[in-house]
Amino acid sequence: MEHQQQVTAVKLRLFPALLALAFSCGAAPDKLKLDMAEFRSVSPELLRAMAEKNLTEQDLWSNQEFSSREWRLPHKSPAEFDRGVREGFWRDMHRNPTLALTGLKLDWTGCRAIRVRLESALKSNNVITLAFRSDNPEAKGRGYLCFEIPLDFTGEKELELDFADARPINRPAGWDRISGVYLFAKAGGHHPNPYAAVRLMEISPVPGRAEIPAAKPELYQVRLTDRPTPNLNHSWPEDRADGPVVTGDRFISYGHHSRAERDLYAWYPRYNPGYVSFSPEGRAYIAAGELIQYLDGSDWRAVSLRPHLEKWAKEQGWAGLYHNWGAQGGEPVIRFDRDGNAYVLAQVEALNGSGRRYDWRTRTALLLFSPDRFKTFRVHRLPLPIAGFEKIDGNNPAALDRPPVILLSDYGYFDAGYRGLKFLLPKRNGDTLELGEPVEISEAAIGCNYHSGDGNIVLSTPDKLFVIWGWLLEYRPGSRWCGAILEELKKLHPGETDPAKLWTVDNLAKTRYGRSLPASFPGPDAPERNMRFDSQYHHPFHSRFNPADSRNGVPTFITTYDLKTGRKSEPVYIGSAGSGLDGHNWGAISFDPQGYIEVIVNGHHNPTLYTRSKQPYSAEAFEPVRFIRPEQGQERCSYGSLNCGTDGTLYSFHRSSTGVYNNRLVMFRKKPGQPWEPARTIVAPSKLLYHSWMHKVAINPRNNFLYLTYLAVPPQSFWPPDYYETMRFIYPELEETLPYSGSAGRMTLKPVRHWESWEAGGMVQLRGGEPVILVSKDNGESWSLARTGDFR
Repeated sequence: MEHQQQVTAVKLRLFPALLALAFSCGAAPDKLKLDMAEFRSVSPELLRAMAEKNLTEQDLWSNQEFSSREWRLPHKSPAEFDRGVREGFWRDMHRNPTLALTGLKLDWTGCRAIRVRLESALKSNNVITLAFRSDNPEAKGRGYLCFEIPLDFTGEKELELDFADARPINRPAGWDRISGVYLFAKAGGHHPNPYAAVRLMEISPVPGRAEIPAAKPELYQVRLTDRPTPNLNHSWPEDRADGPVVTGDRFISYGHHSRAERDLYAWYPRYNPGYVSFSPEGRAYIAAGELIQYLDGSDWRAVSLRPHLEKWAKEQGWAGLYHNWGAQGGEPVIRFDRDGNAYVLAQVEALNGSGRRYDWRTRTALLLFSPDRFKTFRVHRLPLPIAGFEKIDGNNPAALDRPPVILLSDYGYFDAGYRGLKFLLPKRNGDTLELGEPVEISEAAIGCNYHSGDGNIVLSTPDKLFVIWGWLLEYRPGSRWCGAILEELKKLHPGETDPAKLWTVDNLAKTRYGRSLPASFPGPDAPERNMRFDSQYHHPFHSRFNPADSRNGVPTFITTYDLKTGRKSEPVYIGSAGSGLDGHNWGAISFDPQGYIEVIVNGHHNPTLYTRSKQPYSAEAFEPVRFIRPEQGQERCSYGSLNCGTDGTLYSFHRSSTGVYNNRLVMFRKKPGQPWEPARTIVAPSKLLYHSWMHKVAINPRNNFLYLTYLAVPPQSFWPPDYYETMRFIYPELEETLPYSGSAGRMTLKPVRHWESWEAGGMVQLRGGEPVILVSKDNGESWSLARTGDFR
C-alpha cells in the first residue's frame, strides 16, 4: 500500500507537466518551462512495477547492502534515494546519476531542433547527457535520442540542438514518439563531478524538417567504458572519505542501488583511475584505457597510445580498431628496464566500417617499445594473440637487466580458448628491439595474462627463469568435444559411468589425450600427493558439479629455463589446483628477500594451496603443499594474486564466495615466519550472485606501499531483474548490450530469494568500468582511496 501511494503521488506530481508537454511542434511551438522537482532520481518503472506486483523494499536486490559477513539485508525505502533535485538544481550527480520525467506523449515531427536553456551553478566541465525516450516496438528495450552537453559555463546558457546530431541508442522510434526526458551523468562512459549542479529551465521546439539520425560508427573502441576526465589536475577535493575506507573489520560495502566508491565517498581523483606500475626508481605510472599517466611535479601528464594504435591498424587495412584493455588478453602493466626504456602491451582486434567486431581471428598482441620515455613508440606485432609481462615485484630486480620476458598464449573459441604457454626474450640493440623466437613451455598449459589476480608466473634471476604453469586438456568435461575422451575412459573402466569419477588426472594420464602430462607427475601413492577436502566445503549449488577430491584438479608444475644454455628442466610437480580440470585454476610465484620461491595454486571456488621452495633460487624441491588457513573451514576462493614485499610479507588477493555467494574481494597476508592470517574483506558488492573484479596488485619496491586496482562495474555479472532495472536507469547503453536471447524472458520483476535468482535473472556481458585504486602504506592494515599525493 505504501508503494502504491508513492507511485500515485508521483503520477499526481507529473500530471501538470504531462498536460504542458503533450503537444506537437506545429500545434504548440512556444517555450516550455520545466520544473526540476518533477524529475525523479529513482527509476519510475521500478516504482511502478513494485506497486503493480505488490513488492516491498526487501524484495529488491538493488535495494540491499552487504554490511557484514552475515547477509543481514539492510534496506531503505526507495523514496530515500529520490533526492536528486534540491533547491531547483540537479545536485549530487555522483549519488543520483539519472533524472527522469516520464509518461509524456510528444510528437515533434515538424521540428528540426530544440533550444535548451540551462543554468549551471559552476563551471565543472562535467559532461551530461540530455536524452529523449523514444521506444521502438521492433527493438527490445528502451530507445533514446541523446545529446552530450558539457557544463563548461557558469550561469545560464542557451543551446540549439539539431535533431540530426542526436546519438541514437537502441534504435529509437523517432521524434514523433517522445515519452520521457532524461538527464544522465554516467551515460557514454562519463563520470560526474560531485560538485556540479545544473538546472534544466526551458525546452523550445524549432520548426523545420530533420531526418531521423543514423548511428555513427565508433571506429576506435576501448573495452573500458570510462571516458578520460575533462578535469585532469582539477582543484576540487579528491574524495570526502573520513580517513581510510578499510580498517580492521570495516570494509567497503557497496550501497543501495549499486552505489560504489565514486558514489559513496565522492571519489573524484585528479587522474584517470587504472592499473599502477612502477619504474626502477619507484616512479608511479597509471594505465587507463588508451592513456599512460605520470606525475610531473604536482601535476599529472597523460600520453595517449591511440594515435600509434590507429596508425598500425590503418597499415593493416583495418577500418577500425578495438582495444581490449582491462580484460583477459589486455595486459595493463607498464614495464621498464634499468636503462629507462619503456614497454607496453596491447591486444587489439579489427572493426568493420560499421564499428563492429567481425572476426575473433583478427585479435593481435602488440608490443609498443619506447626508448625515450613515451615520446616515440615502435610497434611490434607478436606471434600469438595473448601476451603478458613478468612484473616487477619486491624481490626480482634481475628482471630489470634486460627487456622484459614476454609470455605468449594462443586463442581459440570456447574450449580451445587461452591455451599453451610460450615466452619471448627480446634483445635491445640501441633504440631497436629484436624479438627472437618463442620458447615453448607446454602446449597443454593454461594460457597467460589472467583477467583477475595478477601474480607472476615467470621470475628472473641473472641466469635462470622459473615458470609456473598448470596442465589442462584442450577439452573439458561437459563440452560438446569431450565425448571421445569419455568413451575411452569408459572402456578403460568398465561399469563406471560417473564422469566425476572417470575424469581424474590419474585416469586421463592413461589415455591418448593425457600423453602431454609431464613424466615427473607422481603416482597416486606418492607421499606428497594431493591433499583431500570434502564437498561440504563447497556451497551446495556448486557441489552439484564440482568433484570432491583435489586429485581431480589442475596439476601444477614449475619449469626452470637456463638463460645461458637455452635448456629447460623437467617440470617439477607442485600440487593440483582446485577440484576439477578448470581453466581458472592458475598459479602464481614470487621471490622472498632470501630468494625462496613462494607459490600459491588457485582453485575455482576452492581453498588455495601454498608452498615454498626448500632452497633459494631453486625449483628442485618444495615443501608439502598446505591450504591457506584450513582451520577456517576452507575458504572458497578464485583468481588469487601473489606479491612479496621487500620485508618478506606475502599478500594474496582473491575473489571469495566463502559462506555466502556474493564474491567479495578479500586479502590474505603472511608476515615473515608467521602463518597465513585469516581472510580480510576489502570490498563487497551490494548483491549475491556472480561478480568479477579484474583485480591486480602492485608493490612499490622503494617503500612497500601496496596499490590494489579493481573494476567497480565488472565486465561480467549476474543481475536479478530489479538490479538490471536499476542499472539501465544509470547506464542507458545497457539496452544495446544485454544478451536478450538468453536473458530477456527471465527479467520479469518479482521477489527473488537467494539461489532461485539463477533462474530469475541473467548473466550480463559488459565492457566494465569505474576502476578503483586503493593504497595501503602500512602493510595492508588499512586502505585509502588513492589520491594524487599517494603516488609521489
